[in-house]
Amino acid sequence: MTTINNNIATDSGHNTIDPRSYDDLLAVAAFIRSQLGDRAHAEVGIICGSGLGPIAELVENPAILPYEKIPGFRAAEGECCLFSPSD
Repeated sequence: MTTINNNIATDSGHNTIDPRSYDDLLAVAAFIRSQLGDRAHAEVGIICGSGLGPIAELVENPAILPYEKIPGFRAAEGECCLFSPSD
């Protein structure tokens, strides 16, 4: 399938999303919440780009969701969504 990412079409194997579409962004947010459960309600969310993965080692009890698992996001080695659960 084709994904619009920064206005560039890419082949991601996921459903097509338009980052300018509020409904698409709500669907992605709902998916992330469904994957992380109670941990999705965090005080801090960090999106790690290439080369920033070691930041995860600095966070206590992180919940990590790789990009390739998120519908419409391209697979990218070393990139993840990192959520630090609030206490």
